[in-house]
Amino acid sequence: MNQTILTRLAAITEEEQAILRGEPLRRSNYGEGEILTVSGQRLLPTSRMITLRPHTRFVAFPVFIKYL
Repeated sequence: MNQTILTRLAAITEEEQAILRGEPLRRSNYGEGEILTVSGQRLLPTSRMITLRPHTRFVAFPVFIKYL
């Protein structure tokens, strides 16, 4: 794989740095509601048609189940 891409994806993000300091996962970065509804607008800037975002490491993502 291209070394430039590997370097970019291996960098520790601000969100990951906060998690490593012991701060909780900020669910508001992904969406809203008690049962998390993921917001595409929060993950994909309106000026772009596609973006690459590495999965946040160092934290277990909670499971949110909504029964209809």
